Amino acid sequence: MNVPGGPKPAASAGWIQAIFAPQRRFLGLVPRLAPLAEWRASSTCGSRGTLGMIATATFRVHPVPEETVTLLARGLEAAGVIELVRKVRRFQLEPAAMMAHYETDYDVWIRLEGFRAGVRAQREKLRDLAEAPWPAGEPSGSVRFGALPTQLPQVEQTLKAPFWWYPTLGLGLANAADPVSFAAFGGWAGSPSPALPTLHQAVKSRLDPDTRLPRLW
Repeated sequence: MNVPGGPKPAASAGWIQAIFAPQRRFLGLVPRLAPLAEWRASSTCGSRGTLGMIATATFRVHPVPEETVTLLARGLEAAGVIELVRKVRRFQLEPAAMMAHYETDYDVWIRLEGFRAGVRAQREKLRDLAEAPWPAGEPSGSVRFGALPTQLPQVEQTLKAPFWWYPTLGLGLANAADPVSFAAFGGWAGSPSPALPTLHQAVKSRLDPDTRLPRLW
């Protein structure tokens, strides 16, 4: 969160939010006093929009894309996913999203959207991939982790379970039966503590006793 003039913390998960910021929840905040800005930066970062003080709000809405195309690479090994990510970077493509799902191998979806001419030009560079629907629903999991494309083999060995992973963000989600650690290869993993909702509510009750801002839990 950047202040002054920074965005309100708004649970910006997901590929559209990561690229463009939430269309209805992106705010430009202009605090009146620098000390207030410093306090807000430390106390509301990560609060997902449930805490904050707003003096001026500026809404920015990303235009609806003229054209949207989703491509699918199916049945890849980890090396194939790494090569696909390198290919996207080498061709200087700008996908709105990339998402991979692993069970015994990888399926990777690539979403291209924007002006019609730009989407078609990018589509031509990935002509070997078939078009397919974007997966329904939102990936979820009890474990959130971060890993580079080159670390996928280690992720497989560590989790030993299916997982979702965003190649352009390096973020993933999985349901793991046992505690996991990614420290051996420089990744990270985390999940919410059972005590977190209680702690969050105690802080919110002190700072927002009238519940003027949304609840998280």
